[in-house]
Amino acid sequence: MGDTPSITILPMGRAQAEVIRLGALGYDPKIKDGRLDTAGKTGGLVKGGATGEVVIPPGSLLLRLFSWSGDFGPWWFTPYELLRVLRHFDRSIDVLLEGREDGKSGFHAAFGLMREWYVSDNRNPTGKQDQISRFHAVKTLVPVPAWYGVGDEAYWLGTFDNNGTMTEPPRTQAPIALSGGAPARQLYLPNAKHYRHCFEPLPRSGSPTELIRRVVKKYKYQRLPFE
Repeated sequence: MGDTPSITILPMGRAQAEVIRLGALGYDPKIKDGRLDTAGKTGGLVKGGATGEVVIPPGSLLLRLFSWSGDFGPWWFTPYELLRVLRHFDRSIDVLLEGREDGKSGFHAAFGLMREWYVSDNRNPTGKQDQISRFHAVKTLVPVPAWYGVGDEAYWLGTFDNNGTMTEPPRTQAPIALSGGAPARQLYLPNAKHYRHCFEPLPRSGSPTELIRRVVKKYKYQRLPFE
């Protein structure tokens, strides 16, 4: 039998722990010259309320929509939250992805404009930012520590054409309230790329829309203890 994968949480000082907490809240903190240097907040989780640390049980399915930030970036959501979004809009997945290049898709609105969707300056040849063009789903093999809460408002950088002329100005937008009152909730997994061996990726064939449909059909009844 092979070794069971695990996530080793190394002892950390107060400053390192604070970096993780602030990252979950949408800041971009760094330790500089022994001091905590905090950049402006955009996206992340709302301060207070139900925001806090949780443990995701083994066998749980976690989902990501992303573009430039990679399969194992920090921001995730669950099938339960995905289903809440689909039920609220009562629209097809294709329709919910419309407007993604300008940050105006249904997913952008529902998930509080996830930080990593909005801080990228990468633009495709059409002059629009490459937003949430990929979908990734994994199962946890071990208990995974995470931060969990409602998404906060975030700052959109605006849209530019090939000549660098702004075609849509920057804006700040708050997440919408879904059916039941609360916006969609997110999971923040700091440094997930360093323990990717603790996840089992689902086969990825077909378009993001097809993958999302399969996930909804198979995992729509999954609900984690903290949801």
